[in-house]
Amino acid sequence: MDLKTVFENLALSQVPVWGFEYARNDYQNLIDSTDFIADALEGYGVGETVMFVDPIKRGVNSRNEKTYTGSFMVLTKSDLDKTYDERHLLFIEPLISLLMVSFRNKLKCEYDVNTWDSTEVINMFDWNADGLLITYSIVQP
Repeated sequence: MDLKTVFENLALSQVPVWGFEYARNDYQNLIDSTDFIADALEGYGVGETVMFVDPIKRGVNSRNEKTYTGSFMVLTKSDLDKTYDERHLLFIEPLISLLMVSFRNKLKCEYDVNTWDSTEVINMFDWNADGLLITYSIVQP
């Protein structure tokens, strides 16, 4: 199964189900108000979560194993009235264990995870999204 599909299945297996968008960064940039992202996010309300996956860089290493590097963000639409601490508690803390432990462990069934790093993001894009940015490097033996 392709890694994009693996990520999409992880998003769709959440309760409630997360939205899933796979696109280049410039398509995901709401500051430019692109039609693509506006259409993709229409109807998302406060508290709803979307997984934005950047295009995956694929390669083959010296052992002829498939390699994948890239990044994705899991963001929850927030309320402008919330403080930084409230956003962190409500939208970032729950993702840390889920993404840093559960998602990583699920991937370890089929891949060797070389790096899996997170960065907190607050008030991202024009729709005030909060969550985590994950950067990864994995190998499929």
